[in-house]
Amino acid sequence: MVTPLADINMLPDHTLERVFFYLNPFDLGRVSQVCTRWSKLSGARRLWSGHQFRHKLRATADCLRSIRLLSRSRGVFPYHKVEVALDSALGRHQISIGRDADRVTVATASPLTMLLSLRHLVCDRVTTLKVTVSQMEALTPFEAQVVWETIASKERLSELFLTLHRGGAMFLCPFEWPQRGFVTQVTFKALGNAPSGSSVCAPVRSLLEMHRYQLKLLYVVNEDQQPLLEFCPSDAFHLQAILLPSLVGRLTQFHRLRSLCLNSHFAHPDVLAEVLSLPGIRHSLWDLDVIIKPGHWEDGEGLSVQALLELLRGFEHLRKVRLIGLSVSPDAPQRGPWNLRGLMKSLPQVKAIVLDVDPCMLPLDVLVPHEGGESVVPDTLTALKLERSTVSVQALHKHSAEDSWLVELRQVMRTAPRLHVIIEASSCFVADRRLSKVVIMPHRVAEACKDCPGFPAPQRGFSTIYIEDYFL
Repeated sequence: MVTPLADINMLPDHTLERVFFYLNPFDLGRVSQVCTRWSKLSGARRLWSGHQFRHKLRATADCLRSIRLLSRSRGVFPYHKVEVALDSALGRHQISIGRDADRVTVATASPLTMLLSLRHLVCDRVTTLKVTVSQMEALTPFEAQVVWETIASKERLSELFLTLHRGGAMFLCPFEWPQRGFVTQVTFKALGNAPSGSSVCAPVRSLLEMHRYQLKLLYVVNEDQQPLLEFCPSDAFHLQAILLPSLVGRLTQFHRLRSLCLNSHFAHPDVLAEVLSLPGIRHSLWDLDVIIKPGHWEDGEGLSVQALLELLRGFEHLRKVRLIGLSVSPDAPQRGPWNLRGLMKSLPQVKAIVLDVDPCMLPLDVLVPHEGGESVVPDTLTALKLERSTVSVQALHKHSAEDSWLVELRQVMRTAPRLHVIIEASSCFVADRRLSKVVIMPHRVAEACKDCPGFPAPQRGFSTIYIEDYFL
């Protein structure tokens, strides 16, 4: 007697999805056409995460097949970010899917593939687009015009990240942005050396002029392109800019600014004092990010560290401060430890402080109160975040048990239980293993710790390890 085969549709969803896990993207596209249930299951993000399509430059038809597969409205993960990079040095077409399956990245040397990606992949659900053209002769003037028109036709886009070469056709194209769309965030960067008397990018200028009353965030990286900031509306919430004397007059018009990022690599620090003294900035700002040029914050040169801390003291609603380049390590004996103590006293209402300091060089002992003294750590401060390129967990414990950095950390957390010291590193060495993009937390999030949910969110793609698992 022959036993009838069981119907595959009798399998539960999680089992059927496990079967789909072993299929390649093209097979997933085929099974999505079977029925509504299979179409829904085959579009799960975990099935698509990390997949890559690689095609030779001559295999344009295969590359287009991959693009059309990802552009389908059913049976494909619902990505909402697209990145397209044109680089003539590449020897193939490469399409990759982000780790969280929310982003599709296309890197190619073919202008045709770039245009097809913009046309098909940037569909109605896509809200963020990043375009990079790194070579001067990557596009002809006609191709550049078509690329700009294709981008402008995507009316659902709200965030644009543009990186263009100064001598390229896209930078020099006389394109006028049409009256449509709703772009609210723009980041622009120009590659290559800026010639004397260089002008701003005309298409970006037209874009900002057309959307100036709905912009909420604008970041212009280059010094010679700073005139584009004049199109940022006075009611914008976020602004990233280079510290130039012209910026002071522009900031006097802002009255609702919540987040401000200032880069002082190309200006004297005294301009920062003028910006931080503006009444509108002091009364409205929530988040402040200052990138300090090394050597500009020594005593007697420009704005002193003490003057900077005194300026920060007068902010009414400041809740997060990120200072890059401020010395708080003990190798600066006349400034280091006192900077950290003064920073705590100057920001009594701040919830998070971010510094680029080596954890082993951070003088945590100055935060431990002496006998009978009060802690200098504000009651509102819940996170002290340290950003480094490389960190070794073993180095945090390399000294004797009495004077190790982890022992000092334990003392600080005992006297200031709400404070959590967080380390974020591009690479981390743990037990002779190298991990990339790691966030080191003092302990796991627990219901007993009410301040854990208030931690600054780690950047996308970072994994988490816990100090308590190794030494505490």
